[in-house]
Amino acid sequence: MATPRLWSSIDMDWPLPIIEMFSSRCQPISSDIVWNNTGTSDTGKASFLIGNVSKMVSLKLMLPLHLMPEPEGLFRSHEILPLPLPDMTNLTLSFPRSDIGELDDNLFAGNAPRLVDLCLLNVSGSFSPQIFRGLLYLRIYYTACKSSHVTHKLPLCDVIDLLRASPELRIFQFSVSDWDCTITATTSVPHFVAEKLQTVILDGWDRAAIKMFFTKVSSPSLTSLKIEAAPTMGEVEEIEENNMLCFLDDAPESVQSLLSRGRHLVVHNPPGSETATFSLSTTGSLVTHTPSVVLRTSAPEEHDWGEWIKGLYRTIPQLNLYLDLSQLRTFAFNYNGESRVSLDAISHLSCWREFLSQCVALEEIEIVGPDSWKPILRALGNIPILEENVPCPSLRVLRLVMPSVPEDPVLFEALWMRKKSGKRISQLIFMPYLPEHGGYEYDMLEYSESSERLEMLEMVVETTRRIPRNSRETVLGGKDAYETLPDEEDRLAFW
Repeated sequence: MATPRLWSSIDMDWPLPIIEMFSSRCQPISSDIVWNNTGTSDTGKASFLIGNVSKMVSLKLMLPLHLMPEPEGLFRSHEILPLPLPDMTNLTLSFPRSDIGELDDNLFAGNAPRLVDLCLLNVSGSFSPQIFRGLLYLRIYYTACKSSHVTHKLPLCDVIDLLRASPELRIFQFSVSDWDCTITATTSVPHFVAEKLQTVILDGWDRAAIKMFFTKVSSPSLTSLKIEAAPTMGEVEEIEENNMLCFLDDAPESVQSLLSRGRHLVVHNPPGSETATFSLSTTGSLVTHTPSVVLRTSAPEEHDWGEWIKGLYRTIPQLNLYLDLSQLRTFAFNYNGESRVSLDAISHLSCWREFLSQCVALEEIEIVGPDSWKPILRALGNIPILEENVPCPSLRVLRLVMPSVPEDPVLFEALWMRKKSGKRISQLIFMPYLPEHGGYEYDMLEYSESSERLEMLEMVVETTRRIPRNSRETVLGGKDAYETLPDEEDRLAFW
């Protein structure tokens, strides 16, 4: 009990006397402080924090981000910004949307020599070069004042200068709130090589800024990447819907190399959103999918879902521009919309024929929901007369995640054609799943009916299985682990 390090971790939600006792007993060891302030004022705790911040090695100060109005006397993260932090190594500061943090050249009084991990949520202003010089991990959520009616414009050169001032960076995350802030592309920025940068996360950027970033910055050590492109508007939208991933067209060699190493691909539409997510993993399997690349594009507000999804089906055949489809091992697809929208159009069938014909090493496919499986199965069963170019000739496992095993003959016919061509599916796996649209109700007879249909399908596949709902044997039936990188702080948690 006399060991100072045992007392060095302090939760500011504790009563003040307990906090002070821990602080006194941890000397001379610096304190690790976490304060998830709920919006109540406490002058005693605020005084303690300010009085001891110079001795802290780690501080995570999470204030409520939506205080309207703010309680009188509430501690403000702004009070930390001008203070020297001689021992601080890890710092997270959050600011309410109504009272964002303003950065300037006097950040931390220019004195934070040991700082290696910095996360700033809801900030604006300029970046102090001397503070960022030794950072290994930097996450910034850049925004504009909520009361502002004018979109704040941040020049891309400022972001690149920030990278240039941080030569030791391993992780760089720069997110903007796309509804009130935009990064403006500029061509007058010299090219920069971020030698040690391993993870890049760009959230809320428009496509022009993303493309320009890639022409100006290269990172030869890149191992993970996330891009969330902001919605486009007007005529530009119509052009870019032809390829949702066009912002990768000018990507540097390091990005191209990372994409080409992908072996497991997930294409997903999160429930209730108009967002296309392309998630790519270089290791593991479909079920243990931990992405190294996440690419997301969003539809503008008040956009017709049926029209916007056409952009997805124009993008899928062009994935070979960025990915080495011949090396893919597994593929999962979940794109289901309102029941009136047909996803079984002829154009969708041709899309899948072109895509799947290039996936010569693909071993597993998972399809979620009742809306999108037919064109994929039709393409898989589209056997040429010569039977030399069978789609996905290495395919062994087909996983269907939907309300019940389909009665539609398309499934049986596709599997029959593959058996006839000598490319029989080894395992057909079914998992019951209820989509969040379309008014489906759980069928109490689903188990027996699906079992009967699976038994019939054993005529055309080697084995069939029915697994429980939310089984870990599926990637899209469980948690959305494919939506974020392991090193990422989800910006939606703060805005």
